[in-house]
Amino acid sequence: RGKQCSDPFTSKRVVAPLGMWYTPNSGIWQTVWLECVPKEAYIQKVRILPNIDNATVTVTAIVRQEVFKRNHGLFVKVFAGSELVGFASGSTHHPVEVKLIEGHKPLLWTPDNPFLYDVEIFLHNSIIPKGSDEPVDRVRSYTAMRKISVGTDVNGVKRLQLNNKNVFQYGILDQGWWPDGLYTPASEEALKWDIQMIKKMGFNMIRKHVKIESQRWYYHCDVMGMLVWQDMPNGSVPAVWSPGG
Repeated sequence: RGKQCSDPFTSKRVVAPLGMWYTPNSGIWQTVWLECVPKEAYIQKVRILPNIDNATVTVTAIVRQEVFKRNHGLFVKVFAGSELVGFASGSTHHPVEVKLIEGHKPLLWTPDNPFLYDVEIFLHNSIIPKGSDEPVDRVRSYTAMRKISVGTDVNGVKRLQLNNKNVFQYGILDQGWWPDGLYTPASEEALKWDIQMIKKMGFNMIRKHVKIESQRWYYHCDVMGMLVWQDMPNGSVPAVWSPGG
């Protein structure tokens, strides 16, 4: 609906948006940054999957290498505050599963208590690094021990659950629009302010409407305890299988 014009010279451009139509725009409107990385190899992306039932954290890393090597290894540490509560190592070719240490009860993430675990991921030249080996690369991230699932209540009705408990989601539809920047917030504080105000109003969920927001926005939702429904961006073109297609 006009959120970003891929071809501003066609007749599809919304010259005078009204009603539900967004103001069209083009160019860079989200965060761009430059990052220095090791030449030999570096961690390009990580996926962290918590499992509250098994008290595990599984880390999958995508590694970019100048020359393909089979012996790169990962070493993962999980912290609850300053306390080391789990660690494991493995190959970059497989996910690394970290079992939280015995005696540590997982601190579950909820909107009322959005506890986050810190995660450190080290990339080494070998699967079993020696004590003196320095890591090739290191990434710091975070995760939350939480589970989203569907369960059945006492009346046989399907319910969305958070951490194996029914959760009532009370939320708003967020267009991700700022009057002084259109789809780009004026500052980091502006990005946080919306979530803070929604939280103060008593809501625990935001449905982000047909827009992929800045990754910083999702981070602040994690920190502040806000559930997120993510819409799929679309071009408002009926599918061939739809009644109107």
